[in-house]
Amino acid sequence: MIDCPGRDKAARQSRDEKMTREKLLSALTELLETDVQLSGPEELSGLSGWDSMAVIGFMSIADDRCGITLAPKKINSCATVNDLIELVVGREQLTGAGLAGCGENRVDSRC
Repeated sequence: MIDCPGRDKAARQSRDEKMTREKLLSALTELLETDVQLSGPEELSGLSGWDSMAVIGFMSIADDRCGITLAPKKINSCATVNDLIELVVGREQLTGAGLAGCGENRVDSRC
């Protein structure tokens, strides 16, 4: 991202996080093949498509689109869609990764 003078860094980070969150929600909605767009507070246990294959699919989304490696154990500890999103968004904030830099930064789940 180009650093423009006069722009608030916190606002820029918030916008970047929102973009990441929206893209992840769309990808997860597509992965689960649901007709309703996920928004975050949904319980994973209540989603018909959430199973072991969906866990692998979400791991692939995080890796392919954001360059973040997640362990199945971390994903299985999530109760809601928001928890899943936070796994990725939180790691991007820790490493400085963003969608523009996908594939460049990897965070191992042991960190």
